[in-house]
Amino acid sequence: MKGEIFQIEKSGSPSHGDPGLNADTQLLTRGASGWHPKVFIKTFGCQMNRSDSELMAALLAKDGYEVARDVQSADVVLLNTCSVRKHAEEKVWSELGRLGILKEEKGALILGVCGCMAQREGKEIVRRAPFVDVVCGPHNFGRIVELIDRAKRNGKAVVDVGESEEVFPSGEVTVPGGNGRINAWVSIMRGCNNFCAYCVVPYLRGREKSRPAEDIVKEIEGLVKTGIKEVTLLGQNVNSYRYRPQITEDRGQTAKHREQKTEHRSQTIDYRLQDINYRIQNTEDRERKTEAYRTQNTEHRSQTIDEGMPAVGFVDLLRMVNTVEGLERARFVTSHPRDMTEEILRVVSDSEKICEHLHLPLQAGSDRILKMMNRGYTQEYYRKLAQKAREIIPGVAISTDLIVGFPGETDADFEETLKMIRDVQFSGSFIYKYSPRPGTAAMNMEGEIPEEVKKARLRRVEVLQKQICLNRNQELIGKRVEVLIEGPSKKEAHKLSGRTRDNRIVIAEGKKELIGKLVSVKIIEVSAWTLYGELL
Repeated sequence: MKGEIFQIEKSGSPSHGDPGLNADTQLLTRGASGWHPKVFIKTFGCQMNRSDSELMAALLAKDGYEVARDVQSADVVLLNTCSVRKHAEEKVWSELGRLGILKEEKGALILGVCGCMAQREGKEIVRRAPFVDVVCGPHNFGRIVELIDRAKRNGKAVVDVGESEEVFPSGEVTVPGGNGRINAWVSIMRGCNNFCAYCVVPYLRGREKSRPAEDIVKEIEGLVKTGIKEVTLLGQNVNSYRYRPQITEDRGQTAKHREQKTEHRSQTIDYRLQDINYRIQNTEDRERKTEAYRTQNTEHRSQTIDEGMPAVGFVDLLRMVNTVEGLERARFVTSHPRDMTEEILRVVSDSEKICEHLHLPLQAGSDRILKMMNRGYTQEYYRKLAQKAREIIPGVAISTDLIVGFPGETDADFEETLKMIRDVQFSGSFIYKYSPRPGTAAMNMEGEIPEEVKKARLRRVEVLQKQICLNRNQELIGKRVEVLIEGPSKKEAHKLSGRTRDNRIVIAEGKKELIGKLVSVKIIEVSAWTLYGELL
């Protein structure tokens, strides 16, 4: 159903929008009349969803929408949903129940369900919740304004969960920023090609599609102008990022134009290389760094594809991001261990702005379970990768994802996971109980683990990880760390909160003028999750 949009009749649908305006009039006078509809977006799930919500907010703002402070004051409410675990979907259904009551009370309210759950459930959402106006899958966020307008105009539910050729919206989009924010998410690719046995992402977000490198850098430069100091590059597997520009005659582009564009891209890379070399002249290891970067242009020119255009891989993208003026730090998530190369590790080590933090999901420590999960590596491979990362990147922090209670996981399998946690000494772990997902290979596997066993294993991992984090943090007592101040502390508003380069939270007293600044902090006290210090 590629590109197909369904419209579903809604019996007894109330009129939507500003009281006193019919739908067509509202669409024509928005902005010009001084009336701006308000939108509230609630996000469930991962960082990618947060980035997608910001994209939708930017597109709606460009069309004249304002951000509502809560659902009660909104004309449009969008739920950006997650489908990775059953519990995430249950939370969305509960929220929809509350919003259905609100819509009945207000009358003039557009409700939309977006994201992965929308993709999986499709028209079923409108069947179960007939008061929903828009259902939009993750392929079609770029059309969110059109879908809302169509629902208003026709009084019918609009369901758009087909695949789209244009995964990333074209044209200028106001990037999120300002309002005191100093960090932002930047999507560099969508989809996943790995098909892990437990995961629905490839089925819901599709195959990997990489965003043009120039667009990524341009967005980051725009973010910096709004006050952003740190960006996190997002993708289901950022290591496999590879943008292959394709220019064809049927798009009205001549051979001469192709040559000019190729030359322009090469010049852009050359300029960034010159900037890199200039800025490392005074570093202690400038000779090694200069030599490493001197070969970049040669690599770009040799990595050619159809039409003579240069291919840009993840290593190249990191180097380009490292040259953005005014950007203090850059991070990236998530990395598949199988695709983490020594070249990526060396670029992280050599780059001034790329932080010394790797998120490498292990998922399980048992080779038998890893094979059942279709992860594509062994525990020995992972151990060697972690060791190599620490050899190349001094002080690197390695965090991970873990699943307990995968079908067939024995006590012995689980003990191997605990041993891996002890051996690798993760800086942090996102730990989940296995949740069966329809359509995945694991859904039909035998050996379901009882819920009480899953809970017990989850608790053991949490206790172990907490102790490791506490031990790691205690090593910093009395030491000095560099901190990027992000804003007031959530628990102690009179104090400031920031992060180290290896992603540890630091709390210290200081003036609000320091927000967005790099400061030195002496650590005087720690907990498992937080460092407490004083400004130097």
